[in-house]
Amino acid sequence: MQLMVYTADPVFSPRPWGDKSLNDVFSVASEEPIGEVWLLSDMPSMTTMLRSGDNEIAPSQIIESFAGKPLPRFPLLVKLISTTSWLSYQVHPDDEMARTVENEPWGKSECWFFLTDSIIAAGLRRPDFFDSKTTFDEKSLNILHPYKGDAICIEPGLVHAIGPNTRLIEVQQSSDLTYRLFDWGRDRKLHIEKGNKAVKPYLEPHILRNCREISNDLFSVAMIKQASGTGIMLTLEERPVLRVVIDDVVENEAEFMWITLGDYWKEVSS
Repeated sequence: MQLMVYTADPVFSPRPWGDKSLNDVFSVASEEPIGEVWLLSDMPSMTTMLRSGDNEIAPSQIIESFAGKPLPRFPLLVKLISTTSWLSYQVHPDDEMARTVENEPWGKSECWFFLTDSIIAAGLRRPDFFDSKTTFDEKSLNILHPYKGDAICIEPGLVHAIGPNTRLIEVQQSSDLTYRLFDWGRDRKLHIEKGNKAVKPYLEPHILRNCREISNDLFSVAMIKQASGTGIMLTLEERPVLRVVIDDVVENEAEFMWITLGDYWKEVSS
C-alpha cells in the first residue's frame, strides 16, 4: 500500500438557520448564510476533492485503500455545522429501512462533537404516546444542554434537532437520508409518513461529558497529537482542516480528532 496523506477541499451548504461567520471564516460569498461545511464527502454534487501535491482525486478513488474493500461510496461523511436558529425536528432511517424503502446501501447514524456550549433536542418526552399518526411540535422532544467538549451519538430512529448558537463536528455514515417531522413554520417539505416509520420512540439520548474518545461499530474518534495507520485527521482550529491518511504517520502540536473505521464495514455488503 502506498503511504499517502490527502487534504480535503471543503464544500459549503447555505441554510436558512446558518451562520454568516462561516462565510467569513471560509471566504464564501453567498447571500444565504453557510450552515454546513462538508469537510469530507463522497455524496453526489457535494464531493470534497482530495489533494496530495499536484494530484487531485475524489474520495471514491481511495475507498479500497481506506476501507480495505470495495464499497458503494466512501464510508464516512464529516461536517462542521454552525447555527443561529433551530434546525428541523428530524429522524434518520436505519440500514434496513434505507435499503428497503430508499434503495440505499445503509442508513444514517451520526455522532456530534460540540465546539461550543450548545442546545439540542433529542428523544421523545412521551414515547408511550407515539404512534404512526403522531404530529410533532416544539414540545415533543427533550431539551438538552451539552457543553463545549461534550459529545452525543444520534442513532437511527432517535428524533433530534440542533438548536441555535451551536457549533459542532458531525461524523456519520455516508448518507443524506433525513426525514423532517417539524420545521418551525418554515416552508420546507416534511416527511411525516416515512419519518414516523423510522422513529424508534423509546431510544434515549446520552450526552458524553468532556468526551475524549468514542468507539462504536461504525467508527472510533479520539483526541490525540500523533497517529499512524489509516484514518481521518481533523484539526480543530476556527477553520478546521481535514486530511485522509493512508497507512502513514501524522502529528500536530495541538490535539486533533483521529477517526478510524469500525468493524461494521468489514461485514457490510460491497
